[in-house]
Amino acid sequence: MHKMNNPYTSLPGHKFWRNAVADLRSSGRLHHLWRPRFSLTRDDPVITVGSCFAQHISRYLIVNGFSWVDSEPAPASLGEDEREKLGYGVFSFRTGNIYTPALLEQWIDLALGGGKQAGEGADCFSADGKFFDPLRPAINAYGYGSLQEAIDARSVTLHNIEQAIIRANTFIFTLGLTEAWRHRDGTVFPVCPGTIRGCFDPDLHQFHNYDYDETVATMQRVIAKIRKVNPAMRFLLTVSPVPLTATADCAHILPATTYSKSVLRAAAGFLSSTELDVDYFPSYELVSSPLFAAKAFADNMRSVTDEGVSFVMAHFMAALGMGADAQAGASQACSAKPGAGAHCSDAVCEDLILESWSRKDDAPVQDAADLLLVGDSHMGKISTELNKLGTAHCGGAIMWGSRWHHQLYTTHDTRIFVPHEPGAEALWVESLRALGGSIPPAAKKRLKVITNIGAHTHMMPHEFLNALIGQGVLTAGNLNVSRKDVHQYLVHARTHLFEIVKRIVGLGHEVIWVSDPPSQQYHAALHAVFDEILCEFAESVGARAFNARVWIGANGGWTEDAYRSDEIDKSTGDFDRIHGNDRYYRTITGQLQTMLGESS
Repeated sequence: MHKMNNPYTSLPGHKFWRNAVADLRSSGRLHHLWRPRFSLTRDDPVITVGSCFAQHISRYLIVNGFSWVDSEPAPASLGEDEREKLGYGVFSFRTGNIYTPALLEQWIDLALGGGKQAGEGADCFSADGKFFDPLRPAINAYGYGSLQEAIDARSVTLHNIEQAIIRANTFIFTLGLTEAWRHRDGTVFPVCPGTIRGCFDPDLHQFHNYDYDETVATMQRVIAKIRKVNPAMRFLLTVSPVPLTATADCAHILPATTYSKSVLRAAAGFLSSTELDVDYFPSYELVSSPLFAAKAFADNMRSVTDEGVSFVMAHFMAALGMGADAQAGASQACSAKPGAGAHCSDAVCEDLILESWSRKDDAPVQDAADLLLVGDSHMGKISTELNKLGTAHCGGAIMWGSRWHHQLYTTHDTRIFVPHEPGAEALWVESLRALGGSIPPAAKKRLKVITNIGAHTHMMPHEFLNALIGQGVLTAGNLNVSRKDVHQYLVHARTHLFEIVKRIVGLGHEVIWVSDPPSQQYHAALHAVFDEILCEFAESVGARAFNARVWIGANGGWTEDAYRSDEIDKSTGDFDRIHGNDRYYRTITGQLQTMLGESS
């Protein structure tokens, strides 16, 4: 019998879904996924810019000994937190996230002399006597002292970008979005004005969603402009697997995300197949494919987990012939980011400000409100319960707990504090609108305030125990600590935060301070001591302390069935041990309302 032949009979296994993907899903590794078009060694100077996912590539290159180009290193005198606040060491260019090809082209034009000079175009944003660069509004959380200072700082960055392009030989760009906001003069913004900084003006600021042809043409111009300065530059394109935080398009967020990623992926594919020394690495496919999506995304179905990042970068390093080294350095990459929080996947993303505005659904601004919530995500949960009850209030989850823990704010005369978390400042200002723009003295309007500022206990046990082990007070096999040890640690770690509570109390307002849920599976006894001492701190500054652990214990106790969150923390594979469930917050909210009623 004559054997039938067709183009598929001689194809290798990695060309078939079942062989290359389905049958290998348990192994955690896809073979022949990416064959680099050009060599990339540790001696090659590499630039990494783009959306927030590009930061993970930067970290892995650093940890694995590559010659990552940091065009504008931080001054040696700055600590890690200060470096992050000032935007150092995140990307090769000190620009913040570059989400769109159009924004990349704008930076390239400014740096290489093909665009408007620094200071022209959209005016700098200003607030409280400080100036912020509209092209990188999250850089320098403190702001600049004058317009000229902001212009000069951008000029330094532009010079450094030019020098980096001259000396590098590989340019890695992670494409993130097609949606953008533009000034009517053509200036492209990284995020919508009025979210992180500035004020939105519909007569000046216009939404634009770039299509395939625009994306390809823009990237072709970028490649040509860079090669005019450095003909030897190679390009490696990736597409961020992170979905849009929000869309300004008329479509639902899901098809809007699909459109954006489809355009970017198609453009990157076309460029890599038609341009010399332009390659594409499939980070988008690795995370979003059915193979790994369930594990790669966190509970919010948007953030990529540490495991997802490691999965992507293991394929990247293996294709470069450095798989074993990459595995050895994977854990170090999680700590390579200055000011990193609990997870390697905690990237600096300005577009998360849009999610902050969605938090207002759980923390509405109501002009008649005399109840203010201020704190982290637990306050957002309580705000949700108050909404269900129809209780007027303002505020809520102003900053994430990790930001409070790292004290990423400065004090303010009338607003009490100014957050450094991108977008949180705008959210706080908006929350204060119902109060006349600031927290007034009680003589004008006496508020009832519920807060957990200074709690954020999920951040503390690991840090506290490691500090004592490092000091030789404890050993890994002996974790017995004294109340005195805990008290000394909390004096150092929380006094500054309780100064905020003290200032609100000092204005004459009634403040109830709430401890975190007793949801911990490990170190429960240590958490109990934390809660007890923190309640003492709250009372010492004049607040009423509500120890949720003690109250729950006296009213049936914490049980997994009753109060544990059903959400899965995909970074651990366990249930969320930071929050309680809806029933927990409903119960706590009821008791807080009782306490407020008793004092009326």
